[in-house]
Amino acid sequence: MTGKFAASYGSPGERPRVAGLARALWPLLVACCLGGYLVRAALPQPPLTGSVAGGLLLLLALLVAVSVAVMRHRFGAFMKGAYGEETVARALAFLPAGYHVFHGYSPTATGDVSPRRDFDHIVVGPAGICLVETKSWKGRMTLVGEKLLYDGKEPDRQPLLQVKDGARILGEALGDILGRPVDVQAVICSALNTVDGGRIVASGVIVCNERDITAVVREPGGVRLSRAEVDQIVASLRRSKG
Repeated sequence: MTGKFAASYGSPGERPRVAGLARALWPLLVACCLGGYLVRAALPQPPLTGSVAGGLLLLLALLVAVSVAVMRHRFGAFMKGAYGEETVARALAFLPAGYHVFHGYSPTATGDVSPRRDFDHIVVGPAGICLVETKSWKGRMTLVGEKLLYDGKEPDRQPLLQVKDGARILGEALGDILGRPVDVQAVICSALNTVDGGRIVASGVIVCNERDITAVVREPGGVRLSRAEVDQIVASLRRSKG
């Protein structure tokens, strides 16, 4: 978007949609391979007995049914993530002019920024830089000690550590570009507005609801950026985007 709103780059939710389709299809490919073998085996040479052919058909039907069920579950999970990223992207689109938002950012190996991470959203503006990780958890998000939980359960991968590590890596890369230390504010945003109390701060990471994300990224965090520094970072991110 241009004019009085933030400039946006990239397609939010593209990565989970593509990855979800790829991971969902492989069980069906296995079923297709078995089906191809069955067709080949059913040809005159070598002949199949009725019991063997029936058994293979039954196995194929079972494998296809299981594959379809796995595909629906996996693809649905990835689509939920894609929808969450799109929801947060719509909110970030209403940041004022002077802000730049990168969605689904995956640096190339030859770019200026480390290619070791995929980032949901990077916000660059006068108030500084924010790395925003989107979560589409339906359960209430609460903090217990230094762990973020949903409905009292700990996820397989602790998002606080994940986004904090990503912010560190991004900050080091952008610091090399500017020639001075750069702080990147790590943010976890609930696309479904399920953060208990509206906002949580833990280990330097801000956890907030989608309805509050624009206010969070506009708060001064770390070192503020001049317009020239914003332009320099944006140019570098655009060059290195995969």
